[in-house]
Amino acid sequence: MNPLERIKRGLVMRAVVAAEDAALGHALRVRLRHALGRPARVELYFAFDDPCAAVAFRPLRDVLRRRFVHVSLFPLVSRGIENDPAAAHRAPYALVDARRLARRTGRVLERSEPISAASIAYLARLTESLRKGPHQADFAEAALDAVWFGERLPAPSDMHALFQRITGASPSSTFRNDAALDRALAKNHARLVERGHWESPACWVEGAWYLAHERITQIDERLAKDGF
Repeated sequence: MNPLERIKRGLVMRAVVAAEDAALGHALRVRLRHALGRPARVELYFAFDDPCAAVAFRPLRDVLRRRFVHVSLFPLVSRGIENDPAAAHRAPYALVDARRLARRTGRVLERSEPISAASIAYLARLTESLRKGPHQADFAEAALDAVWFGERLPAPSDMHALFQRITGASPSSTFRNDAALDRALAKNHARLVERGHWESPACWVEGAWYLAHERITQIDERLAKDGF
């Protein structure tokens, strides 16, 4: 065997061993969670300027409600690969993709133009402010629906009214300038990158990554296979 073939075979074997170790580690974690009576951990990272997040959020919640899971939501202001030269070209394609996926569920995506992250970042702040309360997911779903499926793009005053209707309280008067929220949103993005992903809507299910708008069925199947 020549040196190049030996190197190739070694790399393949290491990859196989790593995959087997990962599978074994996952199986052990699942067995431990069952033994302790703990739910599967699911994390969803999403951006309000992402139409695919709007398409995925409601059906993913429907799936997760049927499963024994603990879901953590991480709204994003920053996403994507840093300094990606093609970033500006991705938004129109995301709209086309989201519109196609929405039609499959009988819904119509009303926006025909991309929405800038900066113009809608306040929704991520409002959602993050609800992290310790019971209304975070309800507000996020309603806000995404209003932005992408509403007849018109809602104004901030509309979304503040939505926040009050869902939570029973008005947003903090300082939420736009709250340094703690800035740090929390930055940590959300850092957590996404540290876990090995970069985009929205990214769903982490006990160590496995899925783009939620494309893989809701697979997420459901993964949780079912693991007994959750």
